[in-house]
Amino acid sequence: MVRAAFSNWPELFQDFQPLDAEHLRKWLTAKAGYVDRVVVEPPPEIIADNEAVKKLAMLWMEQAIDAVRRKQEHTWLRRHGDNFVVFIPKSIAFEAMGHNEFGALNDDVSKILEEIIGLDGEELLQRQKEVA
Repeated sequence: MVRAAFSNWPELFQDFQPLDAEHLRKWLTAKAGYVDRVVVEPPPEIIADNEAVKKLAMLWMEQAIDAVRRKQEHTWLRRHGDNFVVFIPKSIAFEAMGHNEFGALNDDVSKILEEIIGLDGEELLQRQKEVA
């Protein structure tokens, strides 16, 4: 389903452009909520200081977190207020999740694909079969 979605991914979708099918799978997994979140809060001294110092410190923190994050393949960094959140998609390996949980994740991903591409997972698979 993800390979079919990658083949049909809209070039103009501004929220995300996958590098490959694996990158898309990880993003869809995270988008569906199957993700670990690591919240990084700045020290209170940074927030209490003047605005220029705060901006510089926050920029430094963002760059430091992003550098570490890049060592973990397919993670995303977002700023939420004064905090940074690193999103790490969970494993979908057989040992990591049960059959029912995988089915629920698959349904959620299918709904996301329908919102973005206009076809759900089953329709994408059918289209791929027709083209092959």
